[in-house]
Amino acid sequence: MLKIKFLGKVMIEQENLSITENLGAKALALLSLLILHYPKSMQRDKLITYLWPDSSEESGKYNFCLLYTSDA
Repeated sequence: MLKIKFLGKVMIEQENLSITENLGAKALALLSLLILHYPKSMQRDKLITYLWPDSSEESGKYNFCLLYTSDA
């Protein structure tokens, strides 16, 4: 069973194993945004704006690519 808690510290568990404890803050924020908007999809540009509001478009896209392809 999947358990998701957003009040207080974000916690996501699958079969009583935490899948959030090894995630960085941005990866956890990205995962949370996607879960909160499910089943609708989110445009990449919107995700970038939420995660890096003060970055340029080019910098935000670069950061998103790094986050999306990283392990944590």
